[in-house]
Amino acid sequence: MNEQQAHDVVYDYPTRVVARDAHGGVYGEGVAFSYSIVPVIGIRYDDGREIHWRHDLCDIKETD
Repeated sequence: MNEQQAHDVVYDYPTRVVARDAHGGVYGEGVAFSYSIVPVIGIRYDDGREIHWRHDLCDIKETD
């Protein structure tokens, strides 16, 4: 996702996102709750754990 999408997913809380590693593999998924110009977004897992991940390594999760 780009910077605008990263901003929008936090503003449109709750939006589910997928964090990917540099090879495109899935690192985790959850709800985006913060954004930083660093550029990372905070992701809260369903179990309450939180990570911060580069927004350009995340995708917006398609609805099931």
